[in-house]
Amino acid sequence: MKEKMKKVLALIMAGVTVIGTSLITSITAVSCVNEKEQESITEVTPKDETVQISAQESCGIALVKTLLAAEEYAEYGVAPTAETAYTLAATVTPANASNQALDWSVEWVNGSSDWSTGKTVTDYVTVVPVTSGGKTATVTCLQGFGEQIKITVKAQSDESKYATCTVDYTQKLEFVMLDFGSVPIMLGDVTEVQYEIAEGVQGPGGQVAAKMKTSDVYTLAESFTYSVTLSMYAEYVGTGNLFSLQGSTITGAGNFSINTEYYGKSIYFDYDHDIKSWFIMNRSGDILFKDLTVEERAEYFSEITNPGLYQVNFTITGKYNVYSYTSQVKCVGYTNNTAVSSVSLDRVSYVF
Repeated sequence: MKEKMKKVLALIMAGVTVIGTSLITSITAVSCVNEKEQESITEVTPKDETVQISAQESCGIALVKTLLAAEEYAEYGVAPTAETAYTLAATVTPANASNQALDWSVEWVNGSSDWSTGKTVTDYVTVVPVTSGGKTATVTCLQGFGEQIKITVKAQSDESKYATCTVDYTQKLEFVMLDFGSVPIMLGDVTEVQYEIAEGVQGPGGQVAAKMKTSDVYTLAESFTYSVTLSMYAEYVGTGNLFSLQGSTITGAGNFSINTEYYGKSIYFDYDHDIKSWFIMNRSGDILFKDLTVEERAEYFSEITNPGLYQVNFTITGKYNVYSYTSQVKCVGYTNNTAVSSVSLDRVSYVF
C-alpha cells in the first residue's frame, strides 16, 4: 500500500507570468485649411495593449504604426535599453505628388505642466526618420513620462499638410506579491511547503491575497484586478489516475484545470483541509488517506519521491497591461503537532 500511496503526492498540484506593456500611441491626423478628409489609421501588428490607434481626421497624410520586436532594435538604431519602439509610416496623397519629403518632430502636448517643466521631451520619446525626409520614422520610448507627447509629420513642400499622433504612457505594476496566508508564493519559481499531518491542527496557509504597487509616472491610469486558479502539472496528464483536492475532482487524463478560482479563498496545507480527501484509484479499491493513522501518514510523507503538488496561475489584468505568473507548489516534508491527549503512569503509588 505504501507504493500505491506514493502515487498520490505525484498527482496533487497548486499557483504565477508577467506580460507588461507601456507605450500607447493615438494617431490624430489634423485637418488642413478648407479641406478635411476622414482616414482610417491601420494597425498592422497583432494587438498590443500598450498601443491604441483610432481613426481621425487627416489632410493628405495618413499614419500607420508597427511595433518593433527587440531583435529588430539594432537594425533600426534603437538602443537595447529602450522600453518600446515602433515604426511610424506616413502615406502622402496624392501618390503622384512631385515632392513627398516629410519633416518629423516631437514635443510635449503641454510643455508648461508641472511634470514636463524643465524636462527635455527627447529624453523620453524620440522620433527619427529612417532616411532624411523619409516617410517612415522610428519612435522610441526611452523611459516613463507623466505628460502626453505629440508627434507631428509635415510635408516639406506645404506645411499645412500634416498629421499628428499623441503618445501616452500607461501606469505599470512595479511590485506584486501573492500569499496563501502564511505561505508566500514564489512567483515564477517553486514554492516549497510542509504539510501538517495531525488531525485538528491547522497547517501553514490561509487566505489567498495579492499585494501590489503601481508606478507613479504615467499619463493613462490603470485599474488592476487579479485572479488565482490552480491547475495540474502538464507532465502528469495522461496517467489516468484520479485524486481529489479541496473538494474539486480532476483527472490525470486530459483535464488540465481544477476549474476552481481561489481569489479571496483560503488554502491550508494540512490533514483537515487537504490530506483527508486524498485518494487513489486502484484495482483492489480506493486508498483513502482519511483511513490512515498518523503514523502511516508520517511514513508516507517521509518517503516522498515526487514532491509535485499543483501549479498556481496568477493573472493581473488592467485595461492596457496584463501580467501573468505561474508557480509550482511542492511538498518537501511534514510536521506532526498531534496534541497530547492524556498522561498516565503504570503505577499509582510506590513504596520504598
